[in-house]
Amino acid sequence: MTVSANNVIIAGKDAPVSNAMDVKGNGVTLKGLTFNNDKLEGNKDQVNMLTLTGNDAVLEDCTITDNGKETRNAISIIGDTFTIRDCHFTGADGVYNCIESAYNVGKCKNVLFENCVFEKGAATNNFVSLYDFVDGAVITFRNCSFDCKASSNAIRLSNINNNHATVNIVDCKFRPEASHEWSGMVLLQDSSGDMSQDLSMITINFKNVTDFEGNKYTKNSGSEEYVEGDKTDNSRRMWYTYNADTAPVVNFS
Repeated sequence: MTVSANNVIIAGKDAPVSNAMDVKGNGVTLKGLTFNNDKLEGNKDQVNMLTLTGNDAVLEDCTITDNGKETRNAISIIGDTFTIRDCHFTGADGVYNCIESAYNVGKCKNVLFENCVFEKGAATNNFVSLYDFVDGAVITFRNCSFDCKASSNAIRLSNINNNHATVNIVDCKFRPEASHEWSGMVLLQDSSGDMSQDLSMITINFKNVTDFEGNKYTKNSGSEEYVEGDKTDNSRRMWYTYNADTAPVVNFS
């Protein structure tokens, strides 16, 4: 399915979408749809369940799932402003990333994730991957729950063009499956390969973030830099860096 239009609402009541859906336009709202990869065809690294191209997109009250069929991204977004609200991400370990701002194409400015649930089988790598920002970007996760596998992260950040960005994680829940060298809520990775990305220009504010039992995270517990084979207890690690010589500004409250 391909839709090209501005300022439209595409709504259904648990309406299934099993083929690739490509939506182009500004101000598009998708509501009440259930996305799966049952009928996706083509290269698993190039075909997404949903591709959104345009600013001010809204994905609301949708379910995104898989049956174990391998797919790199459930959702790929090319647009600087978007909202993901009241959505449920689940699955059987078929999806690599739940949501990705398309690498080297998407650039985030104002992004909101609100009241979303990410279950353990929803992604084997990262639930949300954001790589590039408009200077002064604000990214907010509010009242979301992240139930991660031992070797996956809730949020992965890079900084391709070295711009300032603020990431607010507010009233959220996070739980890793177990302690692992990759365990952590937020991974900050220099994707350039030459350590040219300045991760210190990213500020992360953890505000009332708890585990699933209601215990508040008040500090980073674990290694702040990825080390292969690390045996440290990283079960309560909130952030860490990989392939980087800079670190973010991090606040807990």
